Amino acid sequence: MNYRGAGNIEINERKFYLEEIYHMFRDGRIHFPMGVLRSREKMEKELVQLLDAVWMGIPLPAVYVSELQNGDFLVLEKNDNLWKLLWFLDGRYTIDYWIEERVIPHCDIQMIRSNEPRLARALYDTLISLQIIDYRTPKYLHMSIGKFVENWNVTREQSIREILYDSYEIWILDHVAKEIKQALGHGYWHNTSYVNKYRTMYMLMYWFVYTKLWRDDVEMPEQLLLEETIISIKMEEHRIDDFLEATHYFSDDIFYMLERILDRVSTNFRKSIWDKYLGLLICFMEMAKQRRIGREHVNHMLVECGMFYEICHRLDSHQLTNHSIELAMQEWEREL
Repeated sequence: MNYRGAGNIEINERKFYLEEIYHMFRDGRIHFPMGVLRSREKMEKELVQLLDAVWMGIPLPAVYVSELQNGDFLVLEKNDNLWKLLWFLDGRYTIDYWIEERVIPHCDIQMIRSNEPRLARALYDTLISLQIIDYRTPKYLHMSIGKFVENWNVTREQSIREILYDSYEIWILDHVAKEIKQALGHGYWHNTSYVNKYRTMYMLMYWFVYTKLWRDDVEMPEQLLLEETIISIKMEEHRIDDFLEATHYFSDDIFYMLERILDRVSTNFRKSIWDKYLGLLICFMEMAKQRRIGREHVNHMLVECGMFYEICHRLDSHQLTNHSIELAMQEWEREL
């Protein structure tokens, strides 16, 4: 496939002692995309297992990071191992540590240094391999690599995206998300801000494909499509207004149809439909409206005949591109 920008990935491996990374962290040069969602108790329990592995001499997995233009590193890992180690060295996490068959509760790094200097030194001297995605690599490829390697959830993916695309005025997504909430007029938006903006981005992506914003002679993979969506938001107010108008017009139908569609799918795929494919449903309904097709027929085809589920499942099973979205829209158009 002729993907735009393919082959421009540059990744360099560099090994650092944990002490070096800690100094970078203290200097504000190591960035984490979001506060950890797990409880402190769970994080400290995982930290005990992590420290045991370090002190046994087990090499830690490589950590993927995005190099920012100023030379700082944005950490992409999902399991937060580096976060746990750095917060422990910074005195923010403690562990229950056993010494000579007695436990020392809430033991911090200073207590380890006093009671077990050899272990403290071993921790500081732990080698961490950073797989550094060069800042000259297109941003959508940073996202593609991170998502492939780490299999992020929606919240983490969006929080990373907002740091990488900060200079693209990605904050505008928040305003559009609020307008979509008003247009829908339902409880659809009772989620975190990151999830709302993630859904908004996908909804606009489908609308931009539907309204022929981009050339169709070049195939764009999913993360590039999302990047182009972010770039286009501030320049396409009229398209967004049209999308908001369509969303408001179909709001009652959207929820009626979704309730019936989601009753027939697995829990995992139900979430995918909410997070990624709601915008496609709006496009399908707008296409039917433009052709003066009755709502009963639209409901029958998309819900009763299972067409919307089948199309979404097919898109979800393969690489999502502008061409695969266009093919899905052409398939729906033929049914009309």
